[in-house]
Amino acid sequence: MAFTRLEARYIDRDKLDTLLRKEFGSDYGVEAQGDVIEINASRQLTEAEVQSVTWEY
Repeated sequence: MAFTRLEARYIDRDKLDTLLRKEFGSDYGVEAQGDVIEINASRQLTEAEVQSVTWEY
């Protein structure tokens, strides 16, 4: 399993949830503590995937 760490304040959690279910089905874990979201899945998220769930300013 691979870990991806994201800064929670920049992430659209609804988009993240949709992406994770699409890419990994139910085979992933998410832990949020403080300002960090840690995703445990079969691979790390790509930069494009991270950008797709990041708030645009």
